[in-house]
Amino acid sequence: IALRPDVSSVANMERVIMASHSTNYGDVIVMGGNYGSPSDPEAKQVRQMCKDLFAAGLQAISFVMPPVKLVPNVGGEPYPLPQWLIDAGYKATGNVAITGNSGTGKSSLNNALRGLKPRDNGAAAVGVKETTLDPHGYDFEPAGKDMKVWDLPGAGTPKFPLESYMRTMGIKYFDEVIIASASRFTETDLELMDELRMHGIPFIALRTKVDLEIRNAQKDSGSNEQETLNRIREDIKKNSLLPDERVFMVSARRPEEFDFQRFRQYIVDSLHRGVDVKLAKALNRKLDVQEIWNTVC
Repeated sequence: IALRPDVSSVANMERVIMASHSTNYGDVIVMGGNYGSPSDPEAKQVRQMCKDLFAAGLQAISFVMPPVKLVPNVGGEPYPLPQWLIDAGYKATGNVAITGNSGTGKSSLNNALRGLKPRDNGAAAVGVKETTLDPHGYDFEPAGKDMKVWDLPGAGTPKFPLESYMRTMGIKYFDEVIIASASRFTETDLELMDELRMHGIPFIALRTKVDLEIRNAQKDSGSNEQETLNRIREDIKKNSLLPDERVFMVSARRPEEFDFQRFRQYIVDSLHRGVDVKLAKALNRKLDVQEIWNTVC
């Protein structure tokens, strides 16, 4: 196999032919070779040499492999892949997005998922106001190499209105979307869920800061922990229309309790599943082979 050789001269072609004698069958495969101009006398001599020496003469083969279509054509043409996802090596990575309104605790959740505290190196910035102003991807080592969790700005703000949020954030390109809320899901959250559902994008509903909700319920109504958790879970299922396995209640401050470990494992599995799907699509691409026999004369 010769990659991009210059075989426009008889001398160069003779070297390629000599190399072919070391193979079992004496075949030569030239990929991207330069045969010279069709009108050049020496180039014509090279092509005639190939006809004389090789049983099949000179066979031109064209391989056509269309690009991988990573997103199904559901609800119109796929949104363009954002540049920041391209720069992050999207096609070779698993990607999960966390979105939610200001004060939800997305950044704290992100840190807890990765086992980091707010002041650790690589931790997402946390604060009482919206600290996620642009999409930011973080390596998620629990899932392995090339796996990322993305901290996205919340939808429904003047900067990121819901009408253009999915396109701006490239939502269709994520393997899973986490819609997080520190209280009851807002109208914006529910509308985003409807959009995701309509486009066939997998998502989960996540209630953050449940430790505070439990404490407030004990003070206000005397409800115990399990009663409060049951009430929250039923409310989430009713509004999100999701089954139990896609409903999670967590506290970033208490990652060993509630649904946090189940949630972490779900994210790991989603990332692996996303990479497997991309790999399968790449391996199943249609390869068209066009053959032209002895036409380069």
